[in-house]
Amino acid sequence: MRVKQDWAEVVAKATEQTQKSIVEATQSSFAKILEEMSGDALSIDEIVSSSEFKDAVRSIASVQRTVHVVRPSGVKHTEDVVHENFEHLLKMVGAGINVALVGEAGSGKSTAAEQCARALGLDFYPVSFHAKMTSTDLRGYMDAKGDYNESAMYRAFKLGGLLCLDEFDRSNTEVVVSLNNLLAGASYLFPNNELVKKHEDFRVVACQNTTGSGGSKQYAAAQRQDASTLNRFVTIPWDIDNAMERKIAGDTPITTIVQMIRSKAKELGMDIVISPRQSIHANTLVDMGYSTTQAIDYAITGMMADDVRKRLIDDIAEISNKKFAKK
Repeated sequence: MRVKQDWAEVVAKATEQTQKSIVEATQSSFAKILEEMSGDALSIDEIVSSSEFKDAVRSIASVQRTVHVVRPSGVKHTEDVVHENFEHLLKMVGAGINVALVGEAGSGKSTAAEQCARALGLDFYPVSFHAKMTSTDLRGYMDAKGDYNESAMYRAFKLGGLLCLDEFDRSNTEVVVSLNNLLAGASYLFPNNELVKKHEDFRVVACQNTTGSGGSKQYAAAQRQDASTLNRFVTIPWDIDNAMERKIAGDTPITTIVQMIRSKAKELGMDIVISPRQSIHANTLVDMGYSTTQAIDYAITGMMADDVRKRLIDDIAEISNKKFAKK
């Protein structure tokens, strides 16, 4: 039976607790500054430029970056959750290297790119690729009035920031090749005839499901990419991190079951995607009062053919002592 949840109350509670945490961190940090500097006659400018002040600001920022996972059963506060390979991403992007994150759907690639931008203090510019995209979508265009309509790529390249090329392997080769000079050059000519010098803080992260070799069973829409473009990136594998999934979805029996089903699907070579999104959905359904059977059915197996469903979950049902047969 569905449990009625007052979402307005949940959100209000989360907001109140977040603001309280920030206020407490602010008071604590600045109280420490005043205590340490009480014997010094310092101006406001000297205080602001001090290392103590900067440490205090970083402390407050860390509270603001806290991730709030809201579930119907209550409000759960966790520290910012990152992928097991996040440290490599941060180091490489910080060094100015173009990085391609290659992994399954739902493994947190675009989220990691945004977390990386935040950690480096960069503006975040996401661009979602698709088969009908043109180079105009990337480079901007001149309209009928002769005005240049800027693109996210233009702003990131000129002003600095992290350009996230999401679903990068979905675009056609011609569009992707048009990026080659931008990815490796020191300047780029935009449609307004402005030769822009690359900003020192310009960074690029591409997110894709395939290595650029073309479509697969699971990712049929992926396009084969030109080697000259792929050569401009280093690649970091970004498959689903089970430990991260548990932190995000909850370290619960239902998360374990979803991970077991995913493992079984891979073992059987099944053409299906079971991402952490399914763990989040299944946990939320259980929290709302649905049974494990119902949660798994709604989140994963409901649309599967009976024979596929049976092959996928019979062994898992026996191992986990849970019955997943349809009711």
